[in-house]
Amino acid sequence: MATIVGIITQPLPLGAVAIMGLCTAVLTKTLTYAAAFSAFGDQIPWLVALAFFFAKGFIKTGLGTRIAYHVVSLAGSSSLGLGYSLVLSEALLAPAIPSVSARAGGIILPLVKSLSEACGSNVGDGTESKLGSWLTLTCFQTSVISSAMFLTAMAANPLCGTLARGAIGRGIGWSDWAVAAAVPGAVSLVVVPLILYVIYPPGVKNSPDAPRVARDKLQLMGPMTLNENIMAATLFLTFGDSNSSNCDRRHSQGASQQICIFLPTHPTLQIRSLTHFSAPWRCTSIKL
Repeated sequence: MATIVGIITQPLPLGAVAIMGLCTAVLTKTLTYAAAFSAFGDQIPWLVALAFFFAKGFIKTGLGTRIAYHVVSLAGSSSLGLGYSLVLSEALLAPAIPSVSARAGGIILPLVKSLSEACGSNVGDGTESKLGSWLTLTCFQTSVISSAMFLTAMAANPLCGTLARGAIGRGIGWSDWAVAAAVPGAVSLVVVPLILYVIYPPGVKNSPDAPRVARDKLQLMGPMTLNENIMAATLFLTFGDSNSSNCDRRHSQGASQQICIFLPTHPTLQIRSLTHFSAPWRCTSIKL
């Protein structure tokens, strides 16, 4: 109970509270040493930590932004199509970026702002309802859906998988989660923008400038850099074998391998920057 109160009130960082609670449980013999530290052999917490590192590289290289602009350039000529292109972009990024704030706030929101301004919808001048408000609301509502579709789309999802193992005696792997969520998730991603389009319609129905802006941004970004190619290769390494019957182990091994390959070759992701990146360590300590 004290650990739960400490996590809520945060007199210390979450990781410190979790470790102190674990040590107290061992000292008071509430848990045996083997039981207390058994989670360190569980692949799920480490998969979450590695996914956070993956997300950091994904954003820093600009690969996520490039993918989103490519999708917008192909399907963004109408307001509804633009909304779907942003929804699809966010869903494509979800398996690799386990933080909805990083995906929606770090990648999608800047795109929404840029594309809305290109279509004459600006914040604070009374033109928000032309396009920007609907795009923002659509991306906000659907980001929750994409976060629920993949085991690594949100930090809390692996914890749900671990709790399910204790309740039903069977773990929920990455492929199990993705297959089970595919149909309801896809239907929701299709239906929710339509519902919002009806009950909260944008003032502008066409957005011919959006694809042009996306193509201009891609041209400004230039060809894929070495870092983006490395990121794409590690993405394939980690998630490319998801149909394997040993998917979870492959995903954990692939994530570990991609970190080992990525660290020495990427100038912006070094050991020191990852050790100072608090989010994955905080989430891992809580889960352990």
